[in-house]
Amino acid sequence: HYKVANVLATSTRRQLQPDHPARRVLTVFSWGSININYDSMFALSLEGSALSRAMPVKDFGSLAETVPESLPDIMETVRYFANESRWAQLPRQLQQAPFYADGLLLFRALRGLVQGYFDL
Repeated sequence: HYKVANVLATSTRRQLQPDHPARRVLTVFSWGSININYDSMFALSLEGSALSRAMPVKDFGSLAETVPESLPDIMETVRYFANESRWAQLPRQLQQAPFYADGLLLFRALRGLVQGYFDL
């Protein structure tokens, strides 16, 4: 969230005029991100912050590289939401897991919002 939200919010603000239709719809997904991420930097990201003192690692700074590299590709994770046949291939137990069940509901709602916006 930290990285993606900042890039989306910053690039939207820099590249699109305030009254641009794409900026208006993208703002729904990024509003407040810059301020929230800036404020959280002091509690979560810096060496000696509350999070670094609570983590059981010697080199807290290395987590900024290690964690993102170890995460699965997000597109691989969410590809099931956009494709009904791939969704059907997921084991039933995963389809019912909160990440996937709620993710599918959210994906469909957001897809409807965006499609409806551009259909205007």
